[in-house]
Amino acid sequence: MKIGITKNGTLVEARKADRNEKYFCPSCQQALKLCSGRYKKNYFAHQSFTKKQGYQPKGETKRHLMGKKKVVDFFKSTSNFCTDGILSTRN
Repeated sequence: MKIGITKNGTLVEARKADRNEKYFCPSCQQALKLCSGRYKKNYFAHQSFTKKQGYQPKGETKRHLMGKKKVVDFFKSTSNFCTDGILSTRN
């Protein structure tokens, strides 16, 4: 997720976020964590919750997830396709 909300209600892009600030999901108002990696730009992710705490992820319906699976299956069947990170170039 590229946008989070501060406790004051200000929308903030992940690329401009401050690690010392707390952020929340604009959709469900649950706490977010700011993530970054060596190859990925900054992004927000929901902090882990259990079903017992009543957390239900929003945004990706079953239909949306099925569509994503069909895209992956299509590319897997037509070429060498990897869904895990960045592929190194071959010499």
